[in-house]
Amino acid sequence: MKRGASILLCLMLTVSPVAAQDTDALMMRNIIDGVAPEDAAAGRFLADFADCAAADQQSRARDAMRRMPASDRSDADLYWIAMLSNSCVKSEDQLRYSVRYLRGPVAEFLLKRDFDLATWAPKGRPAKIYDAPSNDGLDRLSPETRSAVIFNEVGACVVTATPGETAALFQTERGSEAEKAAFAALTPTLAGCLPPKIELRISKFELRGYLAEAAYRYAVTAQTNKAAG
Repeated sequence: MKRGASILLCLMLTVSPVAAQDTDALMMRNIIDGVAPEDAAAGRFLADFADCAAADQQSRARDAMRRMPASDRSDADLYWIAMLSNSCVKSEDQLRYSVRYLRGPVAEFLLKRDFDLATWAPKGRPAKIYDAPSNDGLDRLSPETRSAVIFNEVGACVVTATPGETAALFQTERGSEAEKAAFAALTPTLAGCLPPKIELRISKFELRGYLAEAAYRYAVTAQTNKAAG
């Protein structure tokens, strides 16, 4: 997987007690040394971990959605979701992954928890979401956050144009033929949503994550607009 869309923040999911470590130094080192899910099996493992961790740390999971992606505060929320959820990982699963890769699966967990994907109707009180920046505001963001926000906006374009097909993606198992078919159904819309000079050099795991967060933002915004109108 290529770097570029984000600087990776690595975390060993089975860790020693944080009290014995300098957390800031650990996070900074992980920014440099981070790794990504390398295949479908790794993606399923990380998504399963995210489901367990988000269920265990629901307040922090909700907080992450109101932070801009790849920002320091989002990284911190995701880091602590992982650090405080070691019981979600079996002792033999000595796998290192970037906590930034938890954000998409966490968004998918919240999407399925808070909304009925058949109708997009709310099932509970959704999390707050960050305000999309203006063009000037986008230029002032770090390259990593700007890239992630742009991909979320691309996802928003896809979800708005094809909400049913997007919802169908989240009913599929990662790495399955059904997921492959769901991505294929979204490809024409996705191609039309990409801004000029933006290349989609990300994995399916990342793309599903961006679409999950975009879908969550779409559903929250629709509910907010309905309540206001």
